[in-house]
Amino acid sequence: MGLRVIGLGNAILRDDAVGLHVAREVARRLPPDGDVEVLELEVGGFALMEAMSGCDAVVLVDAELILPRPTDQAPPEVAPIDALRTLVDEGFELVYFDIHEKNRDALIHDAILQQRLPPGAIMVYSALEEELRGINVGFVDMFATSAIRRLRGRGVPVTSVLTSRDTDTERSRKGYVDIMSPKEAIERALGGFAREAEQAAAAMRYPPEGIRGVARFNRACGFGQDFDTYFKQANDHLLTVVQIETKESVERAEEIAAVAGVDVLFVGPLDLSVNMNMAQEFEHPEFEQAMDRVAAACRRHGKAAGILLPKLDFLASWIAKGFTFLVVGSDGGCVAGGLKSLAAACSQYKK
Repeated sequence: MGLRVIGLGNAILRDDAVGLHVAREVARRLPPDGDVEVLELEVGGFALMEAMSGCDAVVLVDAELILPRPTDQAPPEVAPIDALRTLVDEGFELVYFDIHEKNRDALIHDAILQQRLPPGAIMVYSALEEELRGINVGFVDMFATSAIRRLRGRGVPVTSVLTSRDTDTERSRKGYVDIMSPKEAIERALGGFAREAEQAAAAMRYPPEGIRGVARFNRACGFGQDFDTYFKQANDHLLTVVQIETKESVERAEEIAAVAGVDVLFVGPLDLSVNMNMAQEFEHPEFEQAMDRVAAACRRHGKAAGILLPKLDFLASWIAKGFTFLVVGSDGGCVAGGLKSLAAACSQYKK
């Protein structure tokens, strides 16, 4: 199969201070036979946004990480290109951004080509980072109020920013977007369960904090009668519960509990016990250790540990372990129990 080089037209999406430049794209692998197929396409910014809105996760990549480094700079702890390729292998889509006094679109495009990185848009900000700081506009704040807000507003699921410029994760978490170094990017890419938790938290929230779809006529907002009030308050009145039902998710409990926007790690005891090959052995030492691990991760990150009680006998001991979000009984169980009581009371009169 030959290399497909796609030449995109000079299509620019202008949105206030944000200009989205669509870069020329190159296929992800070199052809074994040397054949090259060139396609000339005209693709606008909105078309690219529509295409990316179907992605699972998008990372904004600082173009400084792929441009040639000055010779007097120390090499990074982890090669940025390795981090980018790991993210791509794990299913992330990449969008490159640049903050500089000059438009370095062509240089960035060449770097993408030379490193054989996957297709990605380039967002160019015509200002120096120092100038932004001079008017009290921080790096993270700028992206939270511009690129991330606009991309998420068009349905692009931005999950994080990959850069070495700023590591103020506390501010970034307010918008549920992490600032990562290349080393953190590799760790996160390989920690798929944490990424799923981030996607769940984002899906719970309306843009710009999340990617939840907006609909006026539903039960939550009175079928359109009180939509404006509901919309303003919705992101502040949420409870995001993620389920822990596999051995792997228990092992990743620390990473999952660290995800901003996740409130409860909820253990499904039956599913977890089956997955651990000890069905319904809720007092098995390994199952007890798994519960302790989840509860400890929740305590360290200020989250609630939740669980469904198979029977009331476990109530006191599981509360003692640190589980504070407990489901006791079920509607089906209560109905069945009530019917059994009625049947027992009436059975003596059967003829």
